[in-house]
Amino acid sequence: MLKNLKLGTKLYCGFIFILFLMVLVAFIGYSSLNKTISALESTVHQLEIAKKANTILVDAQDSQAHSLRYIIYKDDKYVTSRDEESASVIENAKQAKEMMKSAENKQKADKLIDEMEVYDHHCNNYVSLEHDKFEVGKVRAAAAGEVLQNVIDVIDAAQSFALGTDQEGKIDKAAVERAFFAQRCRNSVNRFRITAQKYQLAVTPDEQDEKAKVWMNQIAESRNLLKEAHEMMASDKTKAA
Repeated sequence: MLKNLKLGTKLYCGFIFILFLMVLVAFIGYSSLNKTISALESTVHQLEIAKKANTILVDAQDSQAHSLRYIIYKDDKYVTSRDEESASVIENAKQAKEMMKSAENKQKADKLIDEMEVYDHHCNNYVSLEHDKFEVGKVRAAAAGEVLQNVIDVIDAAQSFALGTDQEGKIDKAAVERAFFAQRCRNSVNRFRITAQKYQLAVTPDEQDEKAKVWMNQIAESRNLLKEAHEMMASDKTKAA
């Protein structure tokens, strides 16, 4: 049949066929290019989410590190640094959530944000308690210093009597005993003052509880010794002290 066609017709048909092939190739190429672009866009999108996730991980670790540094050094600059890192974690999690498509991933982002806010809340409570403990510690130190000064006054008074003699020129043994007992009171007070410092330097709750028990027992011991000393003292001055 093709043999009966004129040359012009054959050329026309050949041109149409070639044009069809070119259009088909162009369509296939365009379709493939669109798929490639979509794949690249999807990859770039996933990379952006992954970048956010990596930033969240690094900032969360830095936030925890600053919290630990505050516990060790009690310096408020670490509180500021921790706040900045925590805020970055929350902000990046919110941005990542907006980029996510699945409901499951969005829920995970919401959970991360909630847990970070809870973590911040507890960290801030800890800082507040540390500040309160510092203020109470100053009051405690002043009170303990006053107790010690009174004990020193008792020792000074008792020693002055111990160095004297009775009417027969003999050393007053009872006065010497009172002086030594007053010194024992002083040693007891110094012990609980030292333990108070150890309590403030304790890091873990278990260590704090252990120091607190020793501290309270030493305070009770000092109180009992001072009561006994009060009964032993002879002068109004030492009793008052």
